[in-house]
Amino acid sequence: MHDLVHDFAQFLCKNECLHMEVGGSKEPIINSCNHEKVCHVMTTIYREDLFPDSIFSLRRMRSLLCCSSYPWGILPPNMLSKLFGELTCLRALSMNEYYVIEEIPKEVGKLIHLRYLNLRGLKKRKLPEALCFQLEELPQGMEKLINLRHLQNYNTNSLRYIPKGIRRLSNLQTLSYFVVSGDNDEKACSLEGLKYFNLYGKLFIKRLGNVLDVNEVKTSPLKNHENLVDLSLEFEKDVDGRERTNEGDEALFDILQPSLNLEKLQIWRCKGNTILPNWMMSLTKLRHLTLDGCSNCKHLPPLGELPSLECLDISFMRSLKSE
Repeated sequence: MHDLVHDFAQFLCKNECLHMEVGGSKEPIINSCNHEKVCHVMTTIYREDLFPDSIFSLRRMRSLLCCSSYPWGILPPNMLSKLFGELTCLRALSMNEYYVIEEIPKEVGKLIHLRYLNLRGLKKRKLPEALCFQLEELPQGMEKLINLRHLQNYNTNSLRYIPKGIRRLSNLQTLSYFVVSGDNDEKACSLEGLKYFNLYGKLFIKRLGNVLDVNEVKTSPLKNHENLVDLSLEFEKDVDGRERTNEGDEALFDILQPSLNLEKLQIWRCKGNTILPNWMMSLTKLRHLTLDGCSNCKHLPPLGELPSLECLDISFMRSLKSE
């Protein structure tokens, strides 16, 4: 927006919202604000060593959105522990992908009011129990974040499982990425754990090939997610996992019936001989369908009868026959 409009907007909301530019042409001014009322801070960090200590005086702050324009800036090692330990009223915390955080401190468990957490893109293998391309584990203790509504964990491709305690987060609305564990680990949330939520938007379920006994999945954990409009199902398994029959993929695919409000569906590497679950032709709102790497599939349903279908992407289907 124009500078004049920006300054006027800051003036009107100076007791509620604060925008700081740290290390740039403007120095952060916090003393002019009413500390008892300020609840939202948007801060742009130009140099990581100039993160202002005065921000910790805003103890009632509810939203902190940090955007670094300094590529791959490293936050000071004690900064996050102090941040999490003192700003315990935070409802929303977001740090963009430019940050390199070497250690997530245990004090993150104090953020019991947290509803939105975005740590997407952080170069970190393991989060601490107190509560990403390289992220392998989420902490079991994240069940303490009982008010968490949005967990943006998309692109955490190395994630090995979802902790069982996540089932206690009954307010969770966003869970971008769900991994089915192949270790039969008691710490891992099973596929049926998805029934405890009412998810919105997009969901990617990975490693469905790790479900060895399809009969254990008695009902679809997806059917009641009426606000889920984008679903991806990947049928790979762990490298050292046991093989399942092709018919097992077909049976599991048939069980995983989504809501009829689904608009986008992507199927990756399903080993079934056909892709014709009982529910497929009932997806009257489906606009985009992707079938990729389903190498054993010989026959497709009459997809031309789907009334809303606009885009059909078929790739690496070497056994598919035209009829």
